Amino acid sequence: MNLLKVNNLYFLGIGGIGMSALARYFRQQGKKISGYDLTPTPLTEQLEKEGMRIHYVEDISKVSPDTDLVVYTPAIPDDNRELKHFKKSGIPLMKRARMLGLLTQNQFTIAVAGTHGKTSISAMTAHIFNSAGKKITALVGGIMNNYHSNVILNMPADYLLVEADEFDRSFLEIQPEVSVISSMDADHLDIYHNKKEMTKSFLDFAGKLKEDGLLIHHCSLKIFESIPSKKISYGIATDAGVKAENIRVHEGAFIFDLVFDETVIKDIRMAIPGYHYIENALAAAAVSLESGIQPQDVKQG
Repeated sequence: MNLLKVNNLYFLGIGGIGMSALARYFRQQGKKISGYDLTPTPLTEQLEKEGMRIHYVEDISKVSPDTDLVVYTPAIPDDNRELKHFKKSGIPLMKRARMLGLLTQNQFTIAVAGTHGKTSISAMTAHIFNSAGKKITALVGGIMNNYHSNVILNMPADYLLVEADEFDRSFLEIQPEVSVISSMDADHLDIYHNKKEMTKSFLDFAGKLKEDGLLIHHCSLKIFESIPSKKISYGIATDAGVKAENIRVHEGAFIFDLVFDETVIKDIRMAIPGYHYIENALAAAAVSLESGIQPQDVKQG
């Protein structure tokens, strides 16, 4: 599908954090955006202020007749009246994951995956890139405090950062240049049934890297050491490729030195306490340094 020819998009489940990020992305491009969600929230109210038309009852009559494309989330139940209508209407219907996959085909993409930590890593990475003057568009699975939004939009962008959601194997639609995998705890077992099946799905995701791509993974995930792509591990452990040393607490804040090959960034101060946030910062720093961002800009970000 040629997205340049799509002018009027309808989002079924527009109030979701991932769906709203996509809606904002296309709104920034001048597209007409409308959608449905079950209940109004502060996020949907903000989307309406940004010019999107949203309704909260399953009502086909409220759908614009010139809708070119419907994007929906698996959270919408099969018996939803609007979803049933669109399946019969002939209007192109696309899952959110497929839409993300299309966006990554022709852009340099950074995809952040993991059963926990991916939103923090995504937000940190996006902020470092943006603060360093890199033209990045980021679709993040949470509201970033620095931006009061779940998106950073620079059009046209040199980098696209997306969260790669393992739910419903959605991340297998994405074809990134850089992948980050933070964790693989047993989760979504209603989808995967067991840890082995979920691990295979993450391995499949790692295999989606484009040629000459880079995989950045937590150092505890030894299974990715067999992946043929270029790899960098990160973590507090001493055997990590990107690691934190000299961790200490001063005036309620965690401070550490980042070590990556010959690069040492001293006295990085974390605004949020916790060892897991230090590791998330290491992942974001690894992406940034490998993308050519200078150490002083990584520290500043």
